[in-house]
Amino acid sequence: MRLVKWMGAKIADNIAGVVLTAIGSVLFVYLMPMWEYIKLAWSWLSAPVQVAMGFVILPFLIIVLIALGLIRSFMIRRRLPMPPAWLSYREDEFEGAVWRWGYDSNGQIERLVPYCKKCDCALEAKKFGLGRSIAMYCVDCNHSYSAFGPNVSPEYAQSIIVRLIDRNLRRNYNRLKAEE
Repeated sequence: MRLVKWMGAKIADNIAGVVLTAIGSVLFVYLMPMWEYIKLAWSWLSAPVQVAMGFVILPFLIIVLIALGLIRSFMIRRRLPMPPAWLSYREDEFEGAVWRWGYDSNGQIERLVPYCKKCDCALEAKKFGLGRSIAMYCVDCNHSYSAFGPNVSPEYAQSIIVRLIDRNLRRNYNRLKAEE
């Protein structure tokens, strides 16, 4: 059995050698004229020519300035601190709806918007019960979400959600700190 495997490997090696030799010879035949063009281009580029010194120094200075600018921008990016992990907390589920928000430059919650769990459409606040309570209503799939208590304005409902977000941040602070 070993002899058969050894013979099969030898045959495969011989076939691969023949194929590679054929490919190499074809490439040599087609690339040989290219070598003549490369030599011609090099002789043209290396031919002695009288050039004003400004035409040599100016491109060199431009290249050096570009390189220094790239190095400086790379160093500045490396020096900037990474934002805290809790800033990635931008979505959660409260009162049956999905809420999404962003943070301003001071880390305060902004653009707090509820979304439908079924169709991911922004929800609209609707008053019901003689205008004393509000519910979140999806205009796309007509699904309504839990109501906030009596005499709750939409602004106060959002402040409740902000407090729930703050509570979750405090509860998960150690876990988020460990991820940094």
